[in-house]
Parts: sequence; structure tokens; C-alpha cells
Amino acid sequence: MLSGPRATYNRIATSLSMAVKAGAMIHQGGIVVAEGGFATSGRAALALTAMGMATETIDNTTGADGDQKVQVEKGCFLYANSAADPVGVASLNQSVFIEDDETVSATDDGGARSPAGVCFDVDDTGVWVRFT
Repeated sequence: MLSGPRATYNRIATSLSMAVKAGAMIHQGGIVVAEGGFATSGRAALALTAMGMATETIDNTTGADGDQKVQVEKGCFLYANSAADPVGVASLNQSVFIEDDETVSATDDGGARSPAGVCFDVDDTGVWVRFT
């Protein structure tokens, strides 16, 4: 409990550097997820935490956990809309789900997909996903 003023530092939380998971290949522009605390490419799986978009391509396919780092950007990015489980206007401001590192879907496929972020907009080019 404070008994007087405190200097509190702040940080603009739009990007971060993450240690990359062993064996991971992360492509620039792709969805990055955290798995066990390490960055890897987005895919349909449970218990992944969507982190944002990779600003660079990182190849850690022959490395151990943490041998490489990737820059991850937060914000609102355009991704492909699922052909099998398309996101529509009913999903605006709702969670959308990771199908792969460039595709999002409307549902979690019965618990098989992790959330990607929030649907900001849907248009003919794809789904605008907001990562926070």
C-alpha cells in the first residue's frame, strides 16, 4: 500500500520482442501465438494465446527454445476469411478464431481452435482482427 507519491513507469504497448519456440518458422505478417511462453506460428489448436502479427520472418527450425527472437506488433490487421467457417457481420466486435497463421474463422470448431482476437470489420478482402 502506498503511503505517498510513487513514480510509475509506462510503456506504449504496441509491440514486443518474444523468444521463439524450438522448431518454429514464423513468417512476416503471420499470426503469432504464445505456446508455453514461446512465440510460434498461429494454427488450429487449443491453449494458444494470440499475440499479434510478426513484423519479420524468423527461422528457428533448427534452434532450441529462445535461440531466436521475433518482433510482434499489436493492432488491427487484415487476415484471410475461412472458406469452411467464414466470419460474417454477426461477428463484429466478437472473438474470431485461429485456423492457421493467415486465416481466421467464426467459431472455435467445437473447442479445436484458440481465439485470434476481436473482429473489427469484415469486407471483401478478409477479416480485420484487433489484437490487444
